[in-house]
Amino acid sequence: SPKKRPLPAVKYVKGDLVWAKFNRRPWWPCHICDSDQGTHTKMKAPSPRPCRVYFLETIGEMLESAWVPESAILPFKGGHEFKDLPVLRRRGKQKEKDYKYT
Repeated sequence: SPKKRPLPAVKYVKGDLVWAKFNRRPWWPCHICDSDQGTHTKMKAPSPRPCRVYFLETIGEMLESAWVPESAILPFKGGHEFKDLPVLRRRGKQKEKDYKYT
């Protein structure tokens, strides 16, 4: 039988401030919160590679909430970090040099 990989540990808890990249937004300040299901984290399923997702809500005028994979979340320490956030390479548009800022 195939070897089962251990599940990724919980990295963020409810109330944590984070940077998140989702829904075609630039990196955006968010906070981890409970979903309608009463939990802030779950495993993305079905998936051959275990991936933990977190439920978060944006901070600011455009309120949005979503399940976001851990790979698209970074700890938030302040706005000064924005210029150093990585460009997540996925689709064509994100390869453009200044995509992160649009």
